[in-house]
Amino acid sequence: MLPILKLATLLIKQFTRPVVNTISESAKQYPKFRSIIVKLAQRYHLSDFTSQSKLFGFGKPLRVKPLSEDEALNLGTRLLGETLVYGISAGLLLAEYNRSSKNDQIKEEKRKFEIATLQRKIHDYGIVTEQQATEIKELRRKMYQLEDNNKSLASKLFSSLKTG
Repeated sequence: MLPILKLATLLIKQFTRPVVNTISESAKQYPKFRSIIVKLAQRYHLSDFTSQSKLFGFGKPLRVKPLSEDEALNLGTRLLGETLVYGISAGLLLAEYNRSSKNDQIKEEKRKFEIATLQRKIHDYGIVTEQQATEIKELRRKMYQLEDNNKSLASKLFSSLKTG
């Protein structure tokens, strides 16, 4: 599964590369957009540098040298591109999860329907079985009654033959 995930991420990066290039060109053309990207990149650089200095255990806070505007612009567009890649990846994962959940829900509903159908059939078979048991009892009662009638007729016949 991991190689497929890496391949998917690589494909998404390839497909988003033109978008990142367009963003970079837009940043060059629109000064307001450029200033937003540069500010974001400078903040990222500051937080990244600060977290690294804490990680490596520098005792006193270090003075962070700001990036040049071109470096900040490059970093900002790279960050925007990576955010785009991860956003699309997260969206695809979420869509796949929702699709899988819907399929699981459909399977569960189908299973519940099949169980209900089987329970209904079992109930119907139970009713038929009870009816057949009642009919069998009635037929046995009639059979015993006929046997009794046959015995009485036979005894009458034998008695009439003996007397006659």
